[in-house]
Amino acid sequence: NKADAAMFRNDIIKYLEAGRPNWAYQRLFGEFKLSGSHNDPFEDAEYSNTQPAAISREKVRGQIIAYAGRVFVYQHRTAVYSYFILGREFRFLRWDRAGVFVTQKVDYVKDTRTFVELFLGFVVLDDASQGIDTSAILLEKGSRLYKLMDSLAEGDPKVLKMRLLPFQEGDILPEDIPVETFQVPLPS
Repeated sequence: NKADAAMFRNDIIKYLEAGRPNWAYQRLFGEFKLSGSHNDPFEDAEYSNTQPAAISREKVRGQIIAYAGRVFVYQHRTAVYSYFILGREFRFLRWDRAGVFVTQKVDYVKDTRTFVELFLGFVVLDDASQGIDTSAILLEKGSRLYKLMDSLAEGDPKVLKMRLLPFQEGDILPEDIPVETFQVPLPS
């Protein structure tokens, strides 16, 4: 489960392993398919024999949806960007939690300028414009806040400072449950 290509910041290269996808750091991913409408998941043209083409397009669509989903799982993102090469044509895609925006196909051999300008334009964007959620803070593994996060995820009652109640669907919770809050320390 890896895209054919990905773009990373220069300062991340030390974390990459050859031949392995790194969903946690990629800024843009690319997928390459042989030309033909049967490989284009966004082709809207009418066909006399639609079923084989539709099945093939559905598989490709599922593949690139899975890749975009992976980036959302491994990164704090507001949007994910990708490109799709189909023979000598390409599409640029912007994914968010609601769906995807897709450009028209462009022949990059005839219109190299558009192809290059899209990539150059993406490279010069700041983190937020590249879809990175800048309100999220990356916690270093083993740090105090990282350990606190793990404790909270495990539901450790000592960390949560509240009692845990087992419940089943339809159970009525006891009225004596105190409302408690706790402060999560901000990184210094």
